[in-house]
Amino acid sequence: MPNSIARILESRSMWLIARLLILVLFLSSGFAKVFDYQNSLAEMRAAGLNPDWFFNIATAIILFCGSLLVLFDRYLWLGAGALALFLFLTIVIVHTFWNMTGDKAML
Repeated sequence: MPNSIARILESRSMWLIARLLILVLFLSSGFAKVFDYQNSLAEMRAAGLNPDWFFNIATAIILFCGSLLVLFDRYLWLGAGALALFLFLTIVIVHTFWNMTGDKAML
């Protein structure tokens, strides 16, 4: 590998940019929970999560805290683990595609 490419791949700024690009999804979802509060509450109610306000706030906190830990490389394992657990629970609780039939299942 050429030295110039190796230097780019090993630079701290490149790793910061890479982490930021990975976290765009989590951060944008966290900001949506805060700035579009009513729609976020509707999402929580549609998923059957009560009290909706609690789950909305908890979700936003997990998304922001996990993302910041990963982004700033502080307790990286904890931030990545929190976001991974969040994704797993989202799939199990909200995106229950295995229970759907007909047109919903096809989507």
